[in-house]
Amino acid sequence: MDIDTEQDLAAATIQRVWRGRMVRKRVGEYQRMRSAATRIQSLWRGYRLREANPRIMVKILQKRSKEQQKCIHRLTREVKTLQIQMDEEIMIQKEHADSLSYLHTEVRALKAEKAIAPKKSPTTLRKPRLSTGPPAVDVSKFVLQEDFAYLKAEIEYLHQRLEEMALDSYAHEDTSS
Repeated sequence: MDIDTEQDLAAATIQRVWRGRMVRKRVGEYQRMRSAATRIQSLWRGYRLREANPRIMVKILQKRSKEQQKCIHRLTREVKTLQIQMDEEIMIQKEHADSLSYLHTEVRALKAEKAIAPKKSPTTLRKPRLSTGPPAVDVSKFVLQEDFAYLKAEIEYLHQRLEEMALDSYAHEDTSS
């Protein structure tokens, strides 16, 4: 190959690449201008239509108003349900506090009864048996022990619930602040 032909081919390649780039650039600009013009035309036509016919504007405003009213009603319902839930939670907390207070007084009373009850001497505990049948069992003592164990477990449970509620209410106060 001749040097002139190689240079001519290289120049032609450069020109072809450059022309292709420039054409793509002009086509992109044309497409952007066309979409911008279409957008401007649609906005202008909508504006002219609304100005020419005020009833359309009234309908648009009515539609917006209805949407806002629906949103307000939905939010009002949510607030009411949350208020009901909060009232129920407060009632539950009050009931738990009352139960805990009652259980504390019962436990104190049981402890006081246990402390006040006269301690029997071993001779008075062992009464001679007159019958040959099975020994009599003092059921009330077992019932009191079971009641005491139950009340103790209930107090522990209520303490845990109160701590959880206190943590929950503290967390709610932090998020609402």
